[in-house]
Amino acid sequence: MKTFGSLGAFLAHLATLPAAVHEAQKEGLKAGAKVVEREAKEEIGRYQPAAGPFPAWDRLSTATLDGFNHPQAGHIKGKRELGYAPPDNPLLREGHLRESISSGLENDHTAIVGSDDEVALWQEMGTPNALYPIPPRSFLGRAAFVKGDEVAEAVGGRVVWALRGLPRRND
Repeated sequence: MKTFGSLGAFLAHLATLPAAVHEAQKEGLKAGAKVVEREAKEEIGRYQPAAGPFPAWDRLSTATLDGFNHPQAGHIKGKRELGYAPPDNPLLREGHLRESISSGLENDHTAIVGSDDEVALWQEMGTPNALYPIPPRSFLGRAAFVKGDEVAEAVGGRVVWALRGLPRRND
């Protein structure tokens, strides 16, 4: 615990707290977003169980695995025809979706974890109105849910250290 030799020293310490807490919050948000980003990337290619509001992932359909004939597009090759081994690895083909996931700060108080790949939206929400609908397989929302406690620790822990006047954590 930090001690102070005088009331003036204590007041000087208090004056530094807003900036220290602000910086700690930003660092914690960045660290927390990285935790969620890593989890989202790890979920790709493995069936996920239910977590909170996110249902367990459905098995891949026969059409996804073996291909199908689309009325407008002709034959759509399945994962087996395309040579993906093992073929039964949800959301994983060549790794583009996984590599598109990134994180960062939108501002000093908001972290973002997401993807610029349109496939991410289809997988998160499903495609219920499509000719051949796919069920939702949330990997971004689910990752945020399952890692929520770690994110809270990343932010809260750093803020507590800043309030106590301790050096920055490097974890």
